[in-house]
Amino acid sequence: NSDGIVMIDVDHFKHVNDTYGHPVGDVALKKIASAILSCIRSSDTLIRYGGDEFLILFPQIQKEALDRKLRYIQNAVSHAVVDDYPDIHLSISIGGVFRVKPLMEAVRQADQLMYQDKASKGMLR
Repeated sequence: NSDGIVMIDVDHFKHVNDTYGHPVGDVALKKIASAILSCIRSSDTLIRYGGDEFLILFPQIQKEALDRKLRYIQNAVSHAVVDDYPDIHLSISIGGVFRVKPLMEAVRQADQLMYQDKASKGMLR
């Protein structure tokens, strides 16, 4: 039972794979996952939801804390470094919902908000 549901999509991930190759893309994904994990509690759950998408389940979190987490995660990822590739700048688009039920509706709404974040940066695929 999660109060917060967050969807994350890696920005420009196809470009990283196409430019540097899939092994470097895999390293980038691991760096992003580590950055996210550094921002969440042991009671939270990080799931790789697709090729370059992640889902986070936040049980027992307050709305204000969830909003802070989104900014904190985005900031942590933007400071993550892919070793030996200093020109790769990692960033994510993120969307989160609070106390939306059922779970699939929460995921759908979080996904919509994540795409709005991506659109606000002018980078819809």
